[in-house]
Amino acid sequence: MAKKIFLSILIVFVLAAAGYFLKDRFVEKTTRQAVLEERKQWQKRAEELEEKVATLENEIVQKEPGVDEKKLSEAFGKAPEGTYGEGAETEKTANKVINFFMYLDQKGYLTKNKIYDSSQDYFLKLIDRLNQARPVVSGETKDLYTLIKNITYFYRVLGKENIQVIKDILKGEAEIIEPTMELFFKWMDPWNRSDEPGRTAVSPEVMYEYACFFIKTIAGQSYLFRRDSKIRSLMLYYCILILDEANRHELNRYGVDIRPHLDALINDIQSHSQLANRVAYLKKLKAIKKRY
Repeated sequence: MAKKIFLSILIVFVLAAAGYFLKDRFVEKTTRQAVLEERKQWQKRAEELEEKVATLENEIVQKEPGVDEKKLSEAFGKAPEGTYGEGAETEKTANKVINFFMYLDQKGYLTKNKIYDSSQDYFLKLIDRLNQARPVVSGETKDLYTLIKNITYFYRVLGKENIQVIKDILKGEAEIIEPTMELFFKWMDPWNRSDEPGRTAVSPEVMYEYACFFIKTIAGQSYLFRRDSKIRSLMLYYCILILDEANRHELNRYGVDIRPHLDALINDIQSHSQLANRVAYLKKLKAIKKRY
């Protein structure tokens, strides 16, 4: 009799344990399904929002400030078809750069400052100076003397007269500064495999050093904040492109993390109303962000 009671109690416990286990598994399965379903719903909403953003960006393109095609043609030769953004050029980069130097010669920026080199020779001399005497990137704050030298870097290396010429050009050609910066970046880009004759490629190491200077150092950031918001945003954009390439080619020896700079720049460009190629910049930056 006692044995039967014990077996009955044991069976009850086994059934109870089995029921608890099955219930627990059922709850777990149900919860997992609910989480997956909720994830699908959020993913669907995210895709819908991305479609809306793409639609709005296409509408914004029509409203963004444009650049006078006549001015572009005057400065670079034959005007690009449509926008002057990525993939829109119809002539080789080097030819456009040569046209731009001839355009600067005609405007007289150098002779006004008693400099009688051609604009192209003058520019290459400045590039050589910047290549030979680079700013401090690591250890800038080890002493006050180093910091002050870094803050006055461009003034010391280029000199007062050359700084004035650059200021005159930036002021006089403010309308086309955006396509000009894009053009010269392509012309000097060390990761551009193009073999166009006359193309000037700065070494990856030099490009990386200057990108780090503007993003990482007090002196570089101070320099950018003294520029207008348009030039500052464009400078940071090209610095991000350089640092991304440095990461992809394992050249980031200072270990600069571009993720916070990416987020900040995306937010900045999204609210910027003076960049004609804003949508293309955002597309590029978001593509870079996905890799990190």
